[in-house]
Amino acid sequence: MKSLDEMLKEIEERCEKATPGPWENEDYREPNGNNWRSVGLIWSKNMGAYHPGTPVCKVDCEKLHAASESGKIKEFEANAEFIAHSRTDIPRLVAALRLARSAARGMHAEACASRDVCGADEKLDAELARLLAGEGGGEK
Repeated sequence: MKSLDEMLKEIEERCEKATPGPWENEDYREPNGNNWRSVGLIWSKNMGAYHPGTPVCKVDCEKLHAASESGKIKEFEANAEFIAHSRTDIPRLVAALRLARSAARGMHAEACASRDVCGADEKLDAELARLLAGEGGGEK
């Protein structure tokens, strides 16, 4: 299994390779008889405006019946919004994890200096790496 540092570095590298953010979601629907074609366009904001901006991706959900599939339309819209916010949310979460980890190591160092509780850093890193690798805890 990869170390926590390796996983965080890979996550950061993927973020750096992606189109710069923040991203915005522009949702629209096109009627097609009794069906809807729902589209989420993800744009990168360019100098404060996002449309026309740099297109990032298009989330397309075709042939949803307007009346009977409103739950699926809402789920589709939530997916597009999730993708748009991931560009800023993921770097924030990585930074918060690094900060929390640093604080925990500082507290551990203080405790280790006064008592015999050494070794907790490695256990914490292993548990965080296990969770990031999808081996339990956070999945639905």
